[in-house]
Amino acid sequence: MPNPLPDSAEVSPEALECLRQNFLRVENRPASLRLWSRVYSHSDKQRLGGDMVASYQARGNVASWMLLHSVSGERAVAELALKLGFISQTTLEWLLEALGESPALATVSSDVPEWKGDVGELRYGGNIVRRVKSPCNARNIVIILDAFQSAGWPQRILDPLNGGRDSQRLREAIRNLNAKLQQIVFRADGNGNGVIWDRVASTRALPALQHQA
Repeated sequence: MPNPLPDSAEVSPEALECLRQNFLRVENRPASLRLWSRVYSHSDKQRLGGDMVASYQARGNVASWMLLHSVSGERAVAELALKLGFISQTTLEWLLEALGESPALATVSSDVPEWKGDVGELRYGGNIVRRVKSPCNARNIVIILDAFQSAGWPQRILDPLNGGRDSQRLREAIRNLNAKLQQIVFRADGNGNGVIWDRVASTRALPALQHQA
C-alpha cells in the first residue's frame, strides 16, 4: 500500500504530523470494517469488488477512498479521519487549507436528504423522514437510497437496481419507498430509466403517501 503523505517543506510540521497520525488511524483492518459497515454505500462496495478483505488487501483504505471520490491521498486521509470520527469538521477544514486543498464541502446539507444506512434512517432538514427497519426485506429500497447517497443527492439518478432495466420493478420499488415517507417524494422519470427525488411542497400532500404498497 503506497504511503500518500507529502514530503513538501511547504506543509507545516503541525499539519504533517496530524496527517501522519491519522494515516495510521485510518489505514488498518478495524478501520476497514467500520467503513464497510457504517460509511460505504452499496454502490461503493460494488465498485470496490464487493469483498471487504479482498479490497483492503488489494489497495488499502486510503487508495480505495481515492478511487471512489477522485481525490488526492492527503485529502483521502483527512476525509477518512472525519468519517471515522478521529477529527472534527473544523480540523478537516484547517488541514485541507494547510495542504493547499480546496475547502471541504458541508458534510450534511439541510437542502438535500441524508441516508444513514447503518441505522436505516433517511433524514431531511434534520428530521427522520423514513425508516427502513428490515433492510434485508427492502433490498431495492436500500439500493436506491445507497445510490443517491453515494452520488451526493443529485435530482436524478439512473436506475441502480440489479438485473438490467425493468421499469415495472423500478416503479414498484419507488412505490414502496414512498410508503410512510414525509417531506420528500421519489418518482420514476418519464421513460423509466431513472429515479427523481423532490421536496413535498406542503405536509397536506403527505397522506397519499402513507399507504404501504
